[in-house]
Amino acid sequence: MGTIIGILWTIFTIWGLFNVWTSSEEIVPKVLWSLAMLIFSVFGVIAWYFFGPRSKNAAV
Repeated sequence: MGTIIGILWTIFTIWGLFNVWTSSEEIVPKVLWSLAMLIFSVFGVIAWYFFGPRSKNAAV
């Protein structure tokens, strides 16, 4: 069970980092978001999901 949680944790972090670096943000916010995700892991990804920049075409 611990292995599955670790794999999911890693997948969420990689997904979050990918979304940060493909966003339209400037480089400094990207670095700060990336550090937050690496330090706080899943909580950083959750914060990015709720507080990161939104696409102009995204449905609300």
